Amino acid sequence: MTTFVQAVSRLLRHNSYLSNDDSDIVTFSDVQHKGTIQIAIIAIQNTLNEVATDRLIPSERVDGTITLLNGVRTYSLPTDFIRFADDPPFMLQLDENDLSENRILYEYSGGVNKLSQQIMDYREQLGTPFSWYYLDGLSEQVGFYQVPDSTVNNRKVRFSYEKEIMVNVEADVLPFSKQSMDYAFIHMAARRFQFIKANTQIDGLSGDTVYNSAKVSLTNLLRFKNPPKKYGYSYR
Repeated sequence: MTTFVQAVSRLLRHNSYLSNDDSDIVTFSDVQHKGTIQIAIIAIQNTLNEVATDRLIPSERVDGTITLLNGVRTYSLPTDFIRFADDPPFMLQLDENDLSENRILYEYSGGVNKLSQQIMDYREQLGTPFSWYYLDGLSEQVGFYQVPDSTVNNRKVRFSYEKEIMVNVEADVLPFSKQSMDYAFIHMAARRFQFIKANTQIDGLSGDTVYNSAKVSLTNLLRFKNPPKKYGYSYR
């Protein structure tokens, strides 16, 4: 497993900003290489964002819970929440022992806009929630309908979600399970670094053979089955 700062060091060596005699970078505050480190950080984060957006990385699926409180309608999702893992997304109501009640809460069909038109007092109706909805705005929040009452006070609902995989500080670990994946990814980021450093149009990466070769390598390594050894039609 490769940490963020180790990835930066390998990227700088790949581009000859660190020689064989130079020690690895151990902090992003390193004075000697401060400028190139900042560009390397951007290159790694932007490349990671690309492979995540392209869904090349198997997203880390984790469970989250929300504790329902009497009279409280809205709740924050986990800070590392990206999206619900299930399709359609749902929440599972738990009993007082945090075990499944086999009762599922789905998103309200049509969302809060539809709910507000169909049930005008949805913010005030108390009871046992049977659906939830996203709230508009930048904060990751959901609301419940009906608003939880005393019968479900301190009871939890559980859901699966895909968590944030971005690296930010030196000790953060790249979201790959094998070192070979780390190296293929860093190869991609190193090529992006060259584009940024040379002030070359970043759009050119999509047609760059070096970048695409590293991306294909990463894609193949991330597959859970062997890639085909032959292509095209098979004739018997």
